Amino acid sequence: MVVEQSNDQDALASVETLAALLRTHGLRLAVAESCTGGWLAKVLTDLPGSSDWLDRGFVTYSNAAKQSMLGVRGTTLAAHGAVSEAVVAEMARGVLSRAGVEVAVAISGVAGPGGGSPEKPVGTVCLAWAWPGGLETERLHFAGDREAVRRQSVQAALAGLISRLRASADQAVLPSAEGQGARALDAPPDAGWRWFFAIWPDAPASTALAASASGLIPPGARPTHVADLHLTLAFLGPLAPARLQCIEQAAGEIRCAPFEIAIETLDRFAHARVLWCGPALTPRPLTTLVERLRTALVPCGLVADPRPYRPHITLARRVMTAPPAQAWPGEVRWVAHEFVLAAGQGGPGPRYRIHRRWPLRAV
Repeated sequence: MVVEQSNDQDALASVETLAALLRTHGLRLAVAESCTGGWLAKVLTDLPGSSDWLDRGFVTYSNAAKQSMLGVRGTTLAAHGAVSEAVVAEMARGVLSRAGVEVAVAISGVAGPGGGSPEKPVGTVCLAWAWPGGLETERLHFAGDREAVRRQSVQAALAGLISRLRASADQAVLPSAEGQGARALDAPPDAGWRWFFAIWPDAPASTALAASASGLIPPGARPTHVADLHLTLAFLGPLAPARLQCIEQAAGEIRCAPFEIAIETLDRFAHARVLWCGPALTPRPLTTLVERLRTALVPCGLVADPRPYRPHITLARRVMTAPPAQAWPGEVRWVAHEFVLAAGQGGPGPRYRIHRRWPLRAV
């Protein structure tokens, strides 16, 4: 592949387009670079005001840096090499985790003049893009000398991110700048809606979850919209208005301090054909919150679920086969500061609406 040669001034036009997309959707970007050595970060910061949407850049030139700074696994490096789609995917996930942003780009390649091989000749470059629509990788080959390969890598990284953000915006995957995650109810719910309590991940965690799930959802399955990803606390079903009022009052009296959630495992509910991820061990504060919710809802006429609580986030439905063992690529962490009452809604795009929020606070 040959990207038309240009200078950094031409790249600045791409950065301006990218900046507009990030600002419109309230997203922040961080990057990880190997062969480009910070060139992408330099081009991004050539635009005045880039601190509004650019968080940081990682220059991870050595394998040790990729492991220590981004959490790239040694087994992945040994199996695929530093210049591989597998490694840049882990670099991008590491950026999301370390920087706490919603968008990430990772680059690793053989810029030359040495270092090439028959399998990966000089000019081979792997890129990864992670954003609220998922995670994608690509292996490209650029012609020219070392500077040309590096310059074309930066241009391809920008163009690839712009095209993916535009496509996600067209599909209503990206949030608006006014708010992240599920939308607030803008009209009274009808009797057909199904209600539940849940914890919504923050925007960086939602993006990281979608990125981690990318490639694990089989063809034919129905993936969960990124704005709908949530950890269910209690399912309530259809509610009459009078009962809804009682539930809101009961939820407002619950006290529980904020706590961290770590998503580490992947599994499938065979009977429901649901692919899900969740904590390896349920945090005690999470169990406490669920127990207090169940107790508080009894006076409202709801029977407490006697089954042990299993925290999970639904990634996809209509999944016919179990996922491979140890398929989840790594931890996704965030601190829960609130729980919400939400309702399900059919139709395209996000299927759930948040009705009311309550902060988590100590007793």
